[in-house]
Amino acid sequence: MAQYNQVSALLYFQIASRSGAFLISLFLLLSNTKHRAMFQVFRPWHKVASTLTLFCAVPFSTAQQYLAVNWSSTTYGPDGPWNAITIKVGGNQNSSNIAAEQVSVDLLVGSYYASYIPSSSACRPYGPQCGTGGEWDPDTSVPSSSPPNIWDAPSAINITGTVYPAAVTIGSAEKQQTVYDVDLATINTFSVEYPNQKTAAPELGFFALNSGNDQNAQALNYNKDGVDPWIVAGALYNQSIIPSYSYGLQIGSAALGYGGSLILGGYDKGRAIGPYTSYAGYSATLLDISINVETGSSPFTFGNASGLLINTLGQPDSLIVKADPMPPGLHLPAQTCSALAEKLPIYFDQATQYYLWNTSDPSYEKIINSPAYLGFHFTPAPGDNANVTIKVPFKLLNLTLTSPVVSSSVQYFPCMPFDIPRGDQWRLGRAFLQGAFLGYNTQTNTMWLAQAPGPGASNQGLGYEPQNMSNSATTLDLSNDQTLFAQSWANHWTPLNDSKPSSSNSTSTSPITTSASFNKSHTGLSGGAIAGIVVGVIAGVVIIVAVIIIYLLTRRRKQQPFQPVSQQSSEVSSSMQHKEGHASERDAYAAELPYDHQIQEMPPHAISKELPVPEETHELDST
Repeated sequence: MAQYNQVSALLYFQIASRSGAFLISLFLLLSNTKHRAMFQVFRPWHKVASTLTLFCAVPFSTAQQYLAVNWSSTTYGPDGPWNAITIKVGGNQNSSNIAAEQVSVDLLVGSYYASYIPSSSACRPYGPQCGTGGEWDPDTSVPSSSPPNIWDAPSAINITGTVYPAAVTIGSAEKQQTVYDVDLATINTFSVEYPNQKTAAPELGFFALNSGNDQNAQALNYNKDGVDPWIVAGALYNQSIIPSYSYGLQIGSAALGYGGSLILGGYDKGRAIGPYTSYAGYSATLLDISINVETGSSPFTFGNASGLLINTLGQPDSLIVKADPMPPGLHLPAQTCSALAEKLPIYFDQATQYYLWNTSDPSYEKIINSPAYLGFHFTPAPGDNANVTIKVPFKLLNLTLTSPVVSSSVQYFPCMPFDIPRGDQWRLGRAFLQGAFLGYNTQTNTMWLAQAPGPGASNQGLGYEPQNMSNSATTLDLSNDQTLFAQSWANHWTPLNDSKPSSSNSTSTSPITTSASFNKSHTGLSGGAIAGIVVGVIAGVVIIVAVIIIYLLTRRRKQQPFQPVSQQSSEVSSSMQHKEGHASERDAYAAELPYDHQIQEMPPHAISKELPVPEETHELDST
């Protein structure tokens, strides 16, 4: 029995120290079967050990939890504005004071192979705009192998750098996590060439979400000698800090003060509205682009339009695209941008080589402040039947060009004609992801795209609701309430409530014009006043006719001797009955009319009983 006691204690120790779910299950199984009698002998130790086991198991169940990333209060351009995340970098496991060795840097979300951070040497050839998001000079002279180089064709960014192992502190105000020995690339050379061929250095670096679609097979290889450098999310997962090598991203809108959302190892349920579409890898099938309005009347003379996704041959077509937060715009065929320019008050500016908004056009303000949107139509997720439409309001597509692209700021529409290189893809960049949710699970190689809500009442979308993502996740738990989209935008757009019905084919209906607004938009006399005038005129005519009849009858009696009038009375009576019959038919028809079509001020029978005049006047004239 003593030997069994030692074995039991050892088993408890293993459970408590390693917090293994398998050993916990095994221990509970033994304690509830044939060995229960043995445990009853050592009941006091059993109770203490059980308490210790449960206590140690709690960190295991809560340690592997999503990690929300902090977003900077500073926004960046010069083709945005854009939101950026904030992390701290520097130091290593042997640092005595890691906080003192780290520097804070802001980074745009989106990169490949590693996160890239500007160095002071890379920014030295440029002006003060370079590195405004923060710089990092590694405090070690031992770089990692295989320094990466990046050339991103749609954004024309060229980066060379050297990878160094370093510590990263990342998280939110509620939870900060330091992870060691992460591969970070300090930038050696740094340039971006804008469409007007102006070359400059970006303001800040880029944060890598994973190793890139072309290396997803190596994404789980955490061997430092492997071809896949450690990504921050990969290091967090490898060290059992987050439950999966995954993320959920929604970048918000810097122009509207709508902060972004990035959850590592999970996603924010308050930043996505179902139904979603999903694909293996980052490639998605874009079926069409449309112009529509969510609620109210359309600000466009054509109402809505579809078939605006045009291929390089000038034909409506579907395209394989990549949702990518690194490039800024909608990098699509030039023919698609031209098709959109035919519908919108935008024009291709030869000087800047951007599509600019025609801000002097009367419809410009109406469009960007209305519930009108650019719709992106995707194929459904596996197992679903309905296509998925992601709506990006035009307010999000009213972006600003500033220095060094232009000398004075101008508003531009982010459709970027992209001459796709061999082996590359069309891209839906940050402009698109302002209105979309993007999620990815490296283990299952599953990518999700869903509608993102608007800022909402407190610039938190539908509300902060973070969720863990399991390592084997291929589905998401989202609300499919389609009214949430309009509700989340209600404080940020102005529906057009014209008297004419909207020609939009949106599921939301146009608001019904109230009687109060109708009266405000239509001047003139009211219905009651018109009815009163009509009654007065008719009454006047009746009185005049009655006076004439009395005068003629009196004159006739003076001129002719008395004659029986039985025959004449019979004719008049017949005539009266005929006229009253017609009057009663008119009364019956009026009674069937809707209430608001009846003129209530007019007595219904006063006229019909006073108008046998033409018959009598005719007979008097005949004598």
